[in-house]
Amino acid sequence: MIRQYKEQELTQLTRIWIDSRIRECGFISTDLWRNGVDMLKMSIDRSDVYVSVDRKTVNGFIQLDGQEIVGLYAVPDRHFRKVIIQLLSYAKEHSSELTLHAYIKDEDTIKIYNHCGFTVEGHVSNKLTNEPELLLVWKDK
Repeated sequence: MIRQYKEQELTQLTRIWIDSRIRECGFISTDLWRNGVDMLKMSIDRSDVYVSVDRKTVNGFIQLDGQEIVGLYAVPDRHFRKVIIQLLSYAKEHSSELTLHAYIKDEDTIKIYNHCGFTVEGHVSNKLTNEPELLLVWKDK
């Protein structure tokens, strides 16, 4: 089930964010993610957040700022891909166009985005990490 985030779930979202960032972005110092919790909290306050819930447990979340996906995270387990696809499908059902950024080195996640119909529209450098990223776009047909 996907539903809007509840404030009391912030601790769960923080744990998912740290764990998934460390798993997906092994090329970036883990200290950045562990020390970035305040940054995450500010981002959550400024975006619409939806969670994927299974048996009352949050197993992923998506942050939307209009048509931009500013965050998409899932518990790094065997259901990771399924949760990411569910959250992307939910966002696509409620929008005619979506954009997001993905680290070029995060090849597995980029494959999921491609599978879900996102295409590369450009290249940028992440302001926080200086790592190269892809700008990906999905448009309803």
